[in-house]
Amino acid sequence: MKNGILQVYDEGFIYRDIVKKSFINKIRGNKWKESLGIKVKNIDDIKVELRNKNIFVIVQGEQVYVKLIEVPKVGRKKLYSVIKSELEYRFKNMDMDKIMFTYDVFKDNGKSLDVIVFCLNWDKDNAIEKCVKKGGSIKGIYPIQFCILNNYKKLIREHEYIFTFLYEYKLYLLACVNGKILANSVIKSFDKDSIQENIDKFKENCEVNGIFKNLNNIFLLNLPYEDLIQKLSLKYNCSDLGTICKDKLEVI
Repeated sequence: MKNGILQVYDEGFIYRDIVKKSFINKIRGNKWKESLGIKVKNIDDIKVELRNKNIFVIVQGEQVYVKLIEVPKVGRKKLYSVIKSELEYRFKNMDMDKIMFTYDVFKDNGKSLDVIVFCLNWDKDNAIEKCVKKGGSIKGIYPIQFCILNNYKKLIREHEYIFTFLYEYKLYLLACVNGKILANSVIKSFDKDSIQENIDKFKENCEVNGIFKNLNNIFLLNLPYEDLIQKLSLKYNCSDLGTICKDKLEVI
């Protein structure tokens, strides 16, 4: 069975085939490489046979709702149902069919579990339906910030930190503990002069919830502004991770 990547962004879609099987494991591990593909504004304009193809969807520019919740300690199969019920209660005024979620066990307390829940309220689910109608099989939906963090976190030794990067004129801010995202924000109207203000507000909001104790370590990616980094370094412990291969995102 052949495989393909469908990248979703504000202006449309990019589709490309996956040639090597090793790419599938990179995507599932949130490690992927962006290359040229079919770029369209409407999913119907992708004139490629999707029948009998595994489709991996990468979502760009969407903020992920992150919540740390405590649930009773149950088996893996039952845990999914427990979390889904909790989300249905929390989002009782929303259409749960449009909310996609996954989770990660953060801490085992013995009789209970602290679980990080990641939710995406996505309005392009009709694109997924159309892929399925064309015969494609959706194998996963991956927010771009997860893909990038999972590639770079091996370079980071800090316990708590902010990971921020610029991609396609959007600023992504991630607050992490041991490589796990506990808060995130996407600044869609990007302005260089407001980056420090964005970071300051994001840090303040994160520390209010009491989960974070020290978010003074900031790792910067794809921010080509030396003067800004120098200014940020006066207030924070900044580490510049460089660029994302010029105009291509490459995670290998």
